[in-house]
Amino acid sequence: MKTLLMTTAAALLASSALAQSITVGAANISDYLDPGRDHSNVGSQFYYNSFDTLIDRDHSKLEPEWVPALATEWRLVDDTTMELKLREGVKFHNGEDMTADDVVFSLNRMYQATFAPMSCAPRTVWQTLPRR
Repeated sequence: MKTLLMTTAAALLASSALAQSITVGAANISDYLDPGRDHSNVGSQFYYNSFDTLIDRDHSKLEPEWVPALATEWRLVDDTTMELKLREGVKFHNGEDMTADDVVFSLNRMYQATFAPMSCAPRTVWQTLPRR
């Protein structure tokens, strides 16, 4: 069993009296707690319980069926352009609204990665994006 301190939240809060911890039981834990850096099975178990995705999968079905998540609609404009309509009213843990700039930052971080294992991902990620 590992205790994960919410250090990010604690650092952002002005008062350490508001800092909290969470205890998580897991057989394994990833070397990273960063969904942009780790796509392992072990990491995915944590990420799907901690972060929202732009486009989700209906996990009740055997064949992949893509469903809205943070993006309520999406379409491929051409081979290198995807248009997303974002869900309104989404807030980060600090209360700030999620914007298109935040999505662009996250996607650029993935596609322009220079750290392993994501430095090779841009070659394959685009082909796996759900078509709609």
